[in-house]
Amino acid sequence: MGTTRGELEVRVLGELAVLSRGRPVELPASRKTRALLAYLVLTGRSHLRTTLCELLWPGPDDPRAALRWSLSKLRAALGPGDDVFVASRDHLGIEPSRVVVDRRRIDLSAAKLSNTSLEDLEAAVKHVRGELLEGLDLADSYRFHEWCQAERASARGHHVAILGELVSRMADRPEAALKYARARVGVDPLDEAAHAEVVRLLVELGESAQADAHIQSSTRMFERELGRAPRGLLLRARVRQPVRTDKGASAELVPSVRPVATPAGPLPSNVPALVGRKDEVARIGALVTGAAGGTRCPLLLVAGEPGIGKSRLLEEVSRATLERGGRVLRGRAHEAEMIRPYGAWADALPQVREPRALSDRNRLFDALAAALEELAGSQLIAVLLDDLQWFDEASVALLHYFARAARPRVLLACSVRRAELADNVHAVRMLRSLGRAERLEEMSLSALDLSETAALARSIGGAIDTSGIFAEGGGNPLFTIEIARALARGVSGGSESLAELIDDRLERIGGSALEILPWAAALGRAFNLDVLARASGIAAGTLVGAVADLETHGVVRESATAHDYDFTHDLLRTGAYRRLSEPRRRLVHRQIALALGDPGAGGGALAADIAHHASLAGDRALCARACVAAAEHSHRVLANDEMARLALRGIESARELPAAERVRLEIELYRLCAMSGRFHGRDAEIERQVQRATEEARTLGLVAAASQGFHVLSVIQHERGDYERARVSTLEAAELGREADVVTRARQAFDTARCLANLGREMPRADALLTEALGFGVADRLDVASIEWPRGLLACWKGDHVGGEASLSRAVDAARAAQNHWVACDAGLRLAMSALDRGAYELARNLAEELEVLSEKLGKGAEAPSARALHVLARSALGDPSAAAELPVVVESLRTVDAKGMLAYTLVVSAELALDCGDVATAEARAREGSALAALVHRNDTVARARVVLGLAAAARGDQDAVAGELATARGLAATALAVSARTSERIAALEALSRP
Repeated sequence: MGTTRGELEVRVLGELAVLSRGRPVELPASRKTRALLAYLVLTGRSHLRTTLCELLWPGPDDPRAALRWSLSKLRAALGPGDDVFVASRDHLGIEPSRVVVDRRRIDLSAAKLSNTSLEDLEAAVKHVRGELLEGLDLADSYRFHEWCQAERASARGHHVAILGELVSRMADRPEAALKYARARVGVDPLDEAAHAEVVRLLVELGESAQADAHIQSSTRMFERELGRAPRGLLLRARVRQPVRTDKGASAELVPSVRPVATPAGPLPSNVPALVGRKDEVARIGALVTGAAGGTRCPLLLVAGEPGIGKSRLLEEVSRATLERGGRVLRGRAHEAEMIRPYGAWADALPQVREPRALSDRNRLFDALAAALEELAGSQLIAVLLDDLQWFDEASVALLHYFARAARPRVLLACSVRRAELADNVHAVRMLRSLGRAERLEEMSLSALDLSETAALARSIGGAIDTSGIFAEGGGNPLFTIEIARALARGVSGGSESLAELIDDRLERIGGSALEILPWAAALGRAFNLDVLARASGIAAGTLVGAVADLETHGVVRESATAHDYDFTHDLLRTGAYRRLSEPRRRLVHRQIALALGDPGAGGGALAADIAHHASLAGDRALCARACVAAAEHSHRVLANDEMARLALRGIESARELPAAERVRLEIELYRLCAMSGRFHGRDAEIERQVQRATEEARTLGLVAAASQGFHVLSVIQHERGDYERARVSTLEAAELGREADVVTRARQAFDTARCLANLGREMPRADALLTEALGFGVADRLDVASIEWPRGLLACWKGDHVGGEASLSRAVDAARAAQNHWVACDAGLRLAMSALDRGAYELARNLAEELEVLSEKLGKGAEAPSARALHVLARSALGDPSAAAELPVVVESLRTVDAKGMLAYTLVVSAELALDCGDVATAEARAREGSALAALVHRNDTVARARVVLGLAAAARGDQDAVAGELATARGLAATALAVSARTSERIAALEALSRP
């Protein structure tokens, strides 16, 4: 396909490629940047920038900067002469008339099959180099993934239609028709009619043995993939065709997926020689020696392009460590794990798979550091991690923690593809921070020179001719090794790409090893033989032999975790995965998702993996359910970024499900969004969606789901400071709960009692609901925190601080044990407030100090400013002189998050403390502001406390009229039972006593 001046040729049928005036354009390595270009080219129109952001950068963060960065990189790659973008403040697109796309060729041919010449149909097929946008799967961009899957299905359908038309038109030339019939099977291997066509043509050509072999292999595949044998088309095709004896020229036989050469002898599986890295080896030796001697070493970062030798240098770190009697821990990140918390550390530190019930990340990280130190003792330990560019946020945070606070005799080293790092903003920030702190030792690997390339090639292929290898491989070690291996087999390297050389290497694997290869690749990470056996259905004995064969060929190796294996290089995994057609990929991923088990098992530790495979399989229901379990697991391990992304991914997956199943999942997933603390400033959007789902649940008669929806609304509204709407939503939840089963009714009554008590509103009703809930007799079927939390709040309100604080402590402990950090924080805040109100200032300070650490991990809501405010108030009460200077700061932070209730409470308590110190003017000013704010959000207890302060201040000035006025206002607020807390009633009584003559 040619282009005219000013046009770009964009090839999307296979790996994305761009040519400008016939010359290849080097695209940015960032996969999301390439995906942006592909999307704009294939849609051929302008899009809202917000739509593009949601497509490629889903999640709670503002992605506009990432979009601008990607656009600037594309413009730089294309150059000023090829700026085909049409951009405005709000929109971005591409000028379609300046872009030629190979996809359009097959689309046009498929649309006019009968009117398209045979030559044009054959030319269209030649443009298909593989699946549309091969390799451009974005695990964490679910909307792009869904769009890409739909586009692939469309392109595949057109490709199959053209191939079918070619076979039909070549009915009188079976030799030529067979080539396209086999290609059709390769594109759609589960189409029995396509297989029957291959068999028919083979029989017609007199190739009965090949026809029988094809029937046998196809039958095995159908049984394995679909759980059934073919429906008879293959056998009918075998018996009905006359054998053609006049074969003429032999047919060009094209296998169904890829040509499989005769298996050769085993390839060398030893680690290749390390050539041309003397300086790097010397630096590694110095670091290992220093670490062994107790030096606190910086993070070693080995950076470079794929195949340049990053993992080989990590092997050198391993060798040097073991030579000094040390121990090596290995871990590896994979693209599929970018939504799996701590996925990069799963092999290196198995403890993170089941983290203890700790209330904040610092404690979790401290515990892991202590475990590592205990493991090391006086021994040197090297922690080696591959592929930083694919670390999830939690993995980056843990690496940053270890690198910042380096331990003696512990060496951290990781590899990274620098060009792909830009898509991982968390890793970029970490490296900048470590660089500024001089805690980073970077090795940027360059290509080998001519003599080094020849030496490496000779170490692989012995007496081969190395003269042309440098020109072909450009000094890339992996390319050099693959070329040398090809030459050693007697295959000319020619101008083959690295991908083609890897394909050739994989094609030489035969038997059961070839059968398990795509299954292992589809797992996307280190694979466990038990999971592989369950997914593939291959017998254990056969599987063990097949894996051993792959080890012998140097394709896989045992990983750092016992019983796990991994590919020796990601490019080998990619090559193996590329052998799967898209329909078969879906089936393989579905089997893997099912083999991984129940998403909720083991606390949801594997739920993110299940969601990933279910998504690739197109199983939306399983993906959404797994996202719920995975997001809850992320919350427990304090990985709130991943929690938010998983919840959003689940919402997207649930979109096309039947209404009843969808709304149940949506309400649960939006609850997790709200709990993640990553949507500050976007809570109104979340609230609208919950309101929609809740009303839909009510319309559908899903009482429990609707009740849960109103509960979620009350939480969102309460966090935003809209206490009146939170009260209404709470009562709606309680009313709906009465129509549900007894357990749901009890749970909803407890929840409503707790919400009302938190608000300090309708306390007699809250008390009655608590009594009603306890009377259902199902407390043993509910979690402890949901019972003890409202019980504690009401006991404290009534003046039983001992019993109330005991209940709140039990609620906090239960929430921590369940790793429900939001409940632990909110109940903990109430416990600290109770201690502060009764004068237990040291206890209040200690509790607030703990809550500060936990609340910082919950996002940008009101929890962290509230904990800081309580800490400052307790310290102020204890006479800490520095607290006075901090009070204005915490007050301003509460204003920023619009936490009117806590702001009013803080101002009134600080007014009480100021009055105790004799600062009447300050006490009055704070009490008046606190009273006004509390009145806005109907916090009558806080208003009454403020009026008492103002009355006491008036008494100090000798203004008895003002005292009487404030006392009357306070009495009015406390006129009904439980209208104010027992502690506030005592304060009113004290003011009344003072006012008597």
